[in-house]
Amino acid sequence: MLFIFDFDSTLVNLDIPWGEVRKEIIAYGESEGFDIDPENHLVTISNHISDTPERKAEVDRIFRKYEKKAVEEGKFTVYAPTVPILSTLRNMGHKVAIASNNTEHTIKEILEAGEIPADAIRGRTSVERPKPFGDMINSLMEEFSSPKGETFMIGDNFWDEGAGAAAGIKTFIIKPGTLDISLFEGIL
Repeated sequence: MLFIFDFDSTLVNLDIPWGEVRKEIIAYGESEGFDIDPENHLVTISNHISDTPERKAEVDRIFRKYEKKAVEEGKFTVYAPTVPILSTLRNMGHKVAIASNNTEHTIKEILEAGEIPADAIRGRTSVERPKPFGDMINSLMEEFSSPKGETFMIGDNFWDEGAGAAAGIKTFIIKPGTLDISLFEGIL
């Protein structure tokens, strides 16, 4: 089986000033001629203005700038159950992957620093369309030749739920920091 986890607020807490990221993304979008609804979520805004490879690269660069600073300053916490649960799943012969709207560089840095086991990762910089699109999940299922019925998404918000639905797989939504192996009773 393939277990795909969201990253921030599911496996780790990454302390990023999302309000500042949002302001910079909005300013960039407006400078590119977009009429941005300030009520929209950062993910919606980011996905909307990432309509060309060049614009997506700039949006990804803005995300990475803030994420990199947080990593360099040690402003992240690996939730206590993360390493034991991911290790248990892998020891049982399952594949463990991460699908996150964080950048791939940031995910790699925190995985290494936190000694978090994972067989593969997909970040916003790995795919054309980040969550809630199913691109990350589909890519991971293809990499591991994992059928939909044996692939599961675990996350903390409606972007994760949307990505799981878009890929046609069962999705578990948890509160931040509450991952528990009992979540998979009846599956394992």
